[in-house]
Amino acid sequence: MQRNQQNTLPSWVGYIQEHWFGFTLSVVGVLIGVIGLLFWFSREAEQEARASSLYDEAVLVLVYQLPQVGTNQQMVSEISQYVLAKLDGVQRQYPKTLASMRARILLGRLYAQSYLSQGAEDAYQQALQLYDEVARTSSSPFYRGLALINKAQLLEHHADWQGALETYRTVARKYNEFYTPYAWVSLGRLGEIMGDKNTAIAAYETVVQKYTNSAWYGLALGRLTLVRQYGVSGSGNGAPALSNTLSLPMP
Repeated sequence: MQRNQQNTLPSWVGYIQEHWFGFTLSVVGVLIGVIGLLFWFSREAEQEARASSLYDEAVLVLVYQLPQVGTNQQMVSEISQYVLAKLDGVQRQYPKTLASMRARILLGRLYAQSYLSQGAEDAYQQALQLYDEVARTSSSPFYRGLALINKAQLLEHHADWQGALETYRTVARKYNEFYTPYAWVSLGRLGEIMGDKNTAIAAYETVVQKYTNSAWYGLALGRLTLVRQYGVSGSGNGAPALSNTLSLPMP
């Protein structure tokens, strides 16, 4: 046994001596790969930090400075343009970062507000495009689902009931986030609006059975009781105000 171990070491030494060039190349290749990965992770972290800083600056201006100008339309316009430019810069300069995904969703909400207040169709299309970009490209399931929630809300305000219904259904079935019960409740509400009793009942039942600790549990239980007793009206109108629906959580 000892003789076999003694013979093994010289054989390895001989193998390395015979193939030293290939062995050296392999070691150098591994080192270069490790260094490359470290550089890549460092660069990604730096870009994320820069993008987050720009996003936070835009949010702070939006939250703290905009309310202070009151009804001064010139100042409102200037601050709004500054925020839009800052958010647009984030999503263009750092398109793959999570901060860029937050910027796109917030930009979408700002365009959606412009559509609601002014009826600008181009603002509506821009908002949908931003939401779709996040849903398609984000590496985070949280932001993909949140973008779809915002898209569904906007489709509701555009009276695109079927489009909103399918979008809420995608979120409800595919994502397990804090907004998932909201997606189920919205799915039930649209089932009522569209006169689809089975969809409404199934959606409300899901919240009642699976999300008992959710803030939406009581509403779902109440609507479920009413739909079972009285059915659905199929009114086809009455989309909720955007301010009463989910908004983008601020970091």
